[in-house]
This record gives sequence, C-alpha cells and structure tokens, in this order.
Amino acid sequence: PDSARIISNPPNGIGCTYPGVTLDASVTNCSSCEYTWYDMYGSVVQTTPILTATYSDSFTVRITNGCDTFFRHKVVTVNESPYVYLLYSPYDICPGDTFHLSVDGTAENYTWAGYGLLSTSGINVNAVPHDTSGYMEYSVIGTGSNGCTNTETVYLYVHEKPNVEILNYGPVYQGDNFALIASGAVDYS
Repeated sequence: PDSARIISNPPNGIGCTYPGVTLDASVTNCSSCEYTWYDMYGSVVQTTPILTATYSDSFTVRITNGCDTFFRHKVVTVNESPYVYLLYSPYDICPGDTFHLSVDGTAENYTWAGYGLLSTSGINVNAVPHDTSGYMEYSVIGTGSNGCTNTETVYLYVHEKPNVEILNYGPVYQGDNFALIASGAVDYS
C-alpha cells in the first residue's frame, strides 16, 4: 500500500456542494486494506475507500494492511451550490392547458427543460403540453456566480383527451324531433 494515492474528482480538488468532490484512496490488489477518513480536526468522517466531500476541509485517509499503515492527505475546496426550489400549479392538467412554473432560489441564472415549454430561461416559465398525456418531467438548473449548479425536477400529469362522440339513430326528417346522445366524457355543454 505504499503506492496508495488519493484520486480526486474533480482532479484539482475544487468542486461544488452538488455533487461534491470525490476522493478515492482505493489500493489495487489489497482486499484486506482498511480505510479511515479524518477531517482536519481528527474526527472520523468515513470508513470506506471512497469519500464524497460536500464541504471544504483538509482530509486524511489512514490505510491499514495488517501491520502496515499509510497516510495520505488532500485539501478540498467545496463551493456552495445555489439553493433552488421549484414552484408550480396546478399538479394535473388537460392537453392544451397552460402550466405555470417558477423558481425561488439563490442562483444567478435558471435554465428549464421539458415538453411544451414556451421559454427555457428565467424565473417564470409556462408550458403548454399539446396532444400528449401521462406524466411530463420539467426540470430547472440554477447556476450560481461561482459556476456551481443545482437541479430541481417536478412531474406534471396530463390527462387524456376524452374521445367524445355524438350518436344519432336513424334518419331525421324536417319537422321531426330528435335527440343527440353524447358519449365519452363526464360533463357536456
């Protein structure tokens, strides 16, 4: 294990709260190695070969293999990802109805993705999912001034369009009374 090293992702050890900075101290061909990660205060933070850091700190890993013990060290800088909270209403709609989405948060820019969006940037957007039904996914990515991002996703249910038919039995002649019978929906007007 004297060849043990910490592989950082991102490689420079600088990342964002989401997804964090991954530190991997795995030693090849050492199934009996034990790993203990410590923060700069000497507190144990994890006992696996891989640590995902979501805060800035100086991390040390102790790798033990029988009587051999090795220490490796890595300083990590984790920038704060922006806070993103998605607001929407209503929760379910019919095809062609407008669905309003807005976001609250600390990001500088917001980028949206989803079916039927009328715009893909800004704090407020509208979607009009035409000719579709089922669950639709809408996501917003907030990007902070430090380049860090955070994503929030919501699912909207779009009901099926009713298949409305008007039934008429037999021919109708001038002056006859007749009734039209509608089917396929719940309410008619």
